[in-house]
Amino acid sequence: MEPISEDIYGCMVDMLSRSGYLKDARQMIEGMPYTPWPAILRSLLSGCRIHGNIELGEWTAKKLVQLVPENDVPYVLLSKVYSEGGSWEDATKIRREMIERGVLKNTGYSWIEV
Repeated sequence: MEPISEDIYGCMVDMLSRSGYLKDARQMIEGMPYTPWPAILRSLLSGCRIHGNIELGEWTAKKLVQLVPENDVPYVLLSKVYSEGGSWEDATKIRREMIERGVLKNTGYSWIEV
């Protein structure tokens, strides 16, 4: 029997996170036989934002920062988790930490073909 691929883990974590099964998604990540790639953790962090789970959002953001310290995504998503949960001081603290560490927020953009 072949081991479960990273893609399958990614899909499962994303599905569980979007559906609100955040603890199950975390357990799946912790049970993976290899280090989760950043997209898997971003899925869980997005689920934490959607469902307002600040505690798990902090855990996930910490893991993401360990994997990709120069990336703005963990900081921005955790800031959104805090602000949507009404923790404005924590959201501001995260933004300050981003600046102190020299992490720049990438500007989003979209392409529309006319």
